Amino acid sequence: MPSLLFNAFILPLVNIWNYIFYYPSVNIILIVYKYLGGNLGVSIIVITIIFRVLLAPSLNSQMRYMRRIGELKPKLDKLNQKYKGDKKALAEAQMSFYKENGINPAGSCLPLILQLPILFAVYDVINTATQKNAITIFNKIAYSNSLRLPIHSTINTNFLWMNLSNNAYKYGFGHIPGVLPYIILALLVGLSQYYTTKLTTDINTAKTTDLADIVEKKDSEFDAQEFSTQLSKQMMITLPILLVVMSLGILSPIPSGLSIYWLLQSVLIILQTYIFSSKKIK
Repeated sequence: MPSLLFNAFILPLVNIWNYIFYYPSVNIILIVYKYLGGNLGVSIIVITIIFRVLLAPSLNSQMRYMRRIGELKPKLDKLNQKYKGDKKALAEAQMSFYKENGINPAGSCLPLILQLPILFAVYDVINTATQKNAITIFNKIAYSNSLRLPIHSTINTNFLWMNLSNNAYKYGFGHIPGVLPYIILALLVGLSQYYTTKLTTDINTAKTTDLADIVEKKDSEFDAQEFSTQLSKQMMITLPILLVVMSLGILSPIPSGLSIYWLLQSVLIILQTYIFSSKKIK
């Protein structure tokens, strides 16, 4: 019965995932690896930039939604006061308000959901690239012979004084000079994720209509009654700490190649937010 269920439902989904997301991502990283120096670190940087550019419209859409919500927040606050204590009436008034102003309540989630399959595929490809049998796996997936790597070779994982298949825990903390780059990378992952989450939280909770002011704000304004805001406040601290611990390899054998990916993702999102702000994208 479990086997029948797997063949009928799970296997088709896996195949769809592979053909639409995973296999194309593998071939893109093979192209970058073969024709841009044969270094996994460089390949990770290039492929992350490529996919971040492709996903830029989705993030811009999400930020436009956040800015619009920020503009309408004073009116929403008045509705909350008017229907305080009557959840049903408040929900109806809010839905009517959203409809009148052309806002989709799911507008902040949909762009993120659309990004996730691509981001997970890139994550999966980078994780595979740091494995010992990566060339065997990639060669089976390559779209052409010209993209296949020599079977007896190994993927070059040396990058910036690190082996991207290692992490701090795997390298060992006994040799401080050698493990220091891994520790610095893990801390940068955490700091960049903290700032990215803080920036997103500021945009969600700000009452100003100018995104430039939001980006430059030092202190966030939070509504303790909003679940999403409370969750964002918690994630602002817990997620960076979790990523630091994972990047160190303490909780799981995460290769530092994925830490490079996480770090660059956060940096590019921060950069895109500033560009969005400075150009007043409508």
